[in-house]
Amino acid sequence: MNRIIFDGAIGDTICVSSIFKILHDSTNSNLEIYSNFPEIFYNNPYISNSYIRDGLQPNLEPCRVYSCNIIKHYLTQLNLEYDTSIKSKIFLTEDEINIAKEELKEFDGYKKIAVCLYSSADSRDLKYEYIEELLFKAKQLNTKLIFFGTKIPNDYSNLFDKIIVGEYARGLRNVFSLMNECDLYVGVDTGLFHAAAALDIPQVVFFRNNGCSNNMYKNTYSIDSNIKCSQYCCSPGVATCAEQMRCMDNFDLNKYYEIINKLIR
Repeated sequence: MNRIIFDGAIGDTICVSSIFKILHDSTNSNLEIYSNFPEIFYNNPYISNSYIRDGLQPNLEPCRVYSCNIIKHYLTQLNLEYDTSIKSKIFLTEDEINIAKEELKEFDGYKKIAVCLYSSADSRDLKYEYIEELLFKAKQLNTKLIFFGTKIPNDYSNLFDKIIVGEYARGLRNVFSLMNECDLYVGVDTGLFHAAAALDIPQVVFFRNNGCSNNMYKNTYSIDSNIKCSQYCCSPGVATCAEQMRCMDNFDLNKYYEIINKLIR
């Protein structure tokens, strides 16, 4: 298959990058990708061109259930062997890296934590008031907190040192290059989690449901929630999860702090 046509969200699309070296090495041919986010693949040495999908019928299907291992899912469709060493990769240019370094120059000498609390569904989000104390403690570790997302919390209390809001407004490549300057990702299972992994940034992640953290990478760290979310909360298309069912409000934050402390030192 020399042409991949894919219809998926940001995180799923980032994971597609994991298959190109394998395909390139096995076919010894130029590869093309058509997706909703062609900029994700810019500068990738294993493809010749990246285009907007523009209504083309996909020949590679994204995962449709939360318990799906995304990279394995793609390789299975292509009849390729999966192993845990296969990973996604975002290739930044030298100019992109230098521009991000300049924008975050004021934080030189500090460890930087990328924080992402929101996803595309409330049932996967972290409430700011729930995690605020953990973030405050993390900030005492000589760190700067950089918030990434499409919106900021309504009850935000000036805890963040910089806010990068709106990956579409700023451009995905710009967001990726700014994340690349961070030493740690702390947040939810969303597109920027996969971006952090593709940029080799260790990730401390809050997964929605125990037993569904199967997209963990070699440098992903997580702890199960104290309760298991109902099956309803993990169903496709569910935007809001009832208060008593929200596993996202029931993590042991002291244990998460221990992980952050160990990784950031």
